[in-house]
Amino acid sequence: MVTKERFAQGMTVQQYLDQMGTNKDTFVKFLGEIKVKPEDKKALESLGKKLKCMVITEDWCGDALYNVPVLLKLIEGNRFPVGELDGSESERVKNITATFTRAGFKSPVLKDIRAEIWLKLWGNLSFNPISALTHSTLVDICQFPLTRQLAADMMTEAQTIAHKLNIEFRVSLEKRIAGAEKVGKHKTSMLQDIEIGRAIEIDALVGAVIELGRLTQTPTPHIDSVYACVKLLAKTLGEEKGKLKIEKIV
Repeated sequence: MVTKERFAQGMTVQQYLDQMGTNKDTFVKFLGEIKVKPEDKKALESLGKKLKCMVITEDWCGDALYNVPVLLKLIEGNRFPVGELDGSESERVKNITATFTRAGFKSPVLKDIRAEIWLKLWGNLSFNPISALTHSTLVDICQFPLTRQLAADMMTEAQTIAHKLNIEFRVSLEKRIAGAEKVGKHKTSMLQDIEIGRAIEIDALVGAVIELGRLTQTPTPHIDSVYACVKLLAKTLGEEKGKLKIEKIV
């Protein structure tokens, strides 16, 4: 039986895509190519109520590779929020959202796009590098007291920077961490990059926050320390043309 609490522990579409290790490129390609017919949308809307859909799947499954993208396009659609940095509904942003809408995207205009970007970054700047260094999933990081506290310390430093830039988070720090914990055994994109020997986005996700810390004269000792370790790891793997993945000893 699937309870309300168990349903809430499921991944979002983006979280599922982020953790895919097999068939991801093909899956995304199919998702982009699928066209939902107007009559299909109308049939779904004619049910007259909001539906909740649970998908139990594996990324290696051939049937899922063809069928799940269709379901996602029907239910989730393509969401592409946009917004001006000053929160205005300019002609430019209206034209952009209209263009995306005509192309089949859900493209709401957000009044505070910067806050949404920071909310996403808030988790990425902490959980991604910690997972890359420890080879741990989100739930492991959140349930191990020392790494949970480290993530909280990094997020606190980032929140201080954000507040100086007039950014307000719509969720609390503890709620953001609790949300990551609910995702479960999810490998962050940075950990996946380390495991397959791909260049990691350390400067975009962490280095940029350190730079903003310098500009706002905000100390970031925890972020600095984790950044230094991941930068050295990336340098070593790059020079050795290697990858790093934990495998069970047989």
